[in-house]
Amino acid sequence: MSQAHARSDGDRVAGSHLRWLFLVCAASAAVASAAPAVRPNAPPNIVLIFCDDLGYADVGCFGAQGLATPNLDRLAQEGMRFTDFYAAQAVCSASRAALMTGCYPNRVSLYGALGPQSPLGLHPNEITLAEVLKPRGYATAIYGKWHLGRPAEFLPRQQGFDDYFGLPYSNDMWPRHPETTNYPPLPLIAGDTVAQLMPDQTQLTTWYTERAVQFIGQHRTQPFFLYLAHSMPHVPLFVSDKFKGQSPRGLYGDVILEIDWSVGEILKALKQHQLDEQTLVIFTSDNGPWLLYGDHAGSARPLREGKATSFDGGQRVPCLMRWPGKIPAGRVCREVAATIDLLPTLAKLAGTEAPRDRVIDGKDLEPLMSGQPGARSPHEAFFFYWSRHLQALRSGPWKLHFPHAYPHPNPPGGGGKPGKYETQRTELALFHLDQDIHETNNVAAQHPDVVERLQALAEKGRDDLGDSAAQRTGRGVRPPGRLRNSRDAAIPPLEGVTTLFASEATMHGSDLRCDAAQHALVSWSGTNAGASWDFTVPAAGPFLVEVVQRCEPGRGGGAVGLDFGPQSLTLKVEETAGSQGFRSRHVGQVTFEQGGRHILSVRPKTAAGCPGFALRTVTLWPVRK
Repeated sequence: MSQAHARSDGDRVAGSHLRWLFLVCAASAAVASAAPAVRPNAPPNIVLIFCDDLGYADVGCFGAQGLATPNLDRLAQEGMRFTDFYAAQAVCSASRAALMTGCYPNRVSLYGALGPQSPLGLHPNEITLAEVLKPRGYATAIYGKWHLGRPAEFLPRQQGFDDYFGLPYSNDMWPRHPETTNYPPLPLIAGDTVAQLMPDQTQLTTWYTERAVQFIGQHRTQPFFLYLAHSMPHVPLFVSDKFKGQSPRGLYGDVILEIDWSVGEILKALKQHQLDEQTLVIFTSDNGPWLLYGDHAGSARPLREGKATSFDGGQRVPCLMRWPGKIPAGRVCREVAATIDLLPTLAKLAGTEAPRDRVIDGKDLEPLMSGQPGARSPHEAFFFYWSRHLQALRSGPWKLHFPHAYPHPNPPGGGGKPGKYETQRTELALFHLDQDIHETNNVAAQHPDVVERLQALAEKGRDDLGDSAAQRTGRGVRPPGRLRNSRDAAIPPLEGVTTLFASEATMHGSDLRCDAAQHALVSWSGTNAGASWDFTVPAAGPFLVEVVQRCEPGRGGGAVGLDFGPQSLTLKVEETAGSQGFRSRHVGQVTFEQGGRHILSVRPKTAAGCPGFALRTVTLWPVRK
């Protein structure tokens, strides 16, 4: 064998060893990059997945029909299923306020579903779950729906979250709503600024999930709190092409399949970074299904009614918790627990505590979660409010309804359009939920002692939280957040958005004036009345034009012209309810060939003018692709 061949063979052998060594080192480096830093006695990572309008029976392990949810079922198999878990109220903003603060929404004075123009939000003095965890070194993020105030001062990054990407309110609050076009363009917010207007909602679940997975990888070496607040399955329903047409339950089923996929991606990321045993995963919903939408709504079977009611179908929601080694696998908890309990529970698990300078309504669930023998619900009474009205309470297996009206779909809608509500009523009614989960067999007459005990508990609730039906104001109620500057009540300033306020207008005509109480231009008499604004836009491009207007009852029907130089739009003045009934209106679109200075002129187009018209703001929203 020549020396050349000998060197070649030797090189091959040496090269083979070097390649082997390289592969071993590369594999070790990959494992090291995926593995978390050793964190002895460190607080757990927390992943809180919160769906919107998900029904009690929309998850396989809760009895879903025609829906396979293997990743959600895995949470139940490897963790605990809570069968008697409640949202704090059967509507969006109220239930989310409770989740974030550990308080009944009545205590923090947030009710219903805040609209895009609402000047209200979660009070900055309230302490959110994110703010409780941050002193323990947690990285915090929310990807998805917020709905605790649209103005910039109420957005998540002002409430303890390091990162935010999502919708500031419900995805149906946009100009394509099937019943009203009065909503402004829907913003998708990244951080504190608008990233897109009218985003492609088929991508929301995917976008939120991708951000969540990336966040887990970025913060694998420190404790993190990930709040994944899906916009789905709230109507309007949207699903990506990955799952479109995949479910026998139609579009609604497709949406659930994608949510289940999202849960699988989270579990996959935790496993990849070896974080399973360091991470508590919680999955639940903000309230029950919106049955008004028929085939575009979920199922609350076997519970009664759905969203917007105080029956269990409105507030009892599926809940799954998984934490390998801490929560026993395959367990079922049938004790009363609620979203208000998560803040004090997670605070304790993180090695801190809930705020002690204020009342927190939630209780510690750790004995239930860990499967301690004999552990019972920490709630003597759980209250069911609709807005400020105390409608029911639960204590143990007993639930007492006080006389109240409630909405019942008749008929329900279909194909994305709502049906009609009829008002039904219940009188004083007592139900034993262990024996009558449907809440149909009133046994109040047979158990007067139970009724008396629950009524006494209700009196304590009324004294503390109030009750509009009894005209009671609670002693323990705290105020909501309100915009500091009332002129910003329509839309807070955001990057690329131009808002023209009534107080900044140049007025023409003897009658037109700016009413300081309404922050609006009023007395549009005759065509000589007019207002103009000299303004600038940051860049060339198309802009959606939105106004906030009011019109006194019986004085609508006129027309107002908005002239942007050679471009003109016409607003038909519509009546609004009450003297303060301002409404957002989408007028149309204009395109500026260049950024910089422009002039808007607004004048009535009808001879008599529009004397009942009041104009608060004109806003230009950049159209972003």
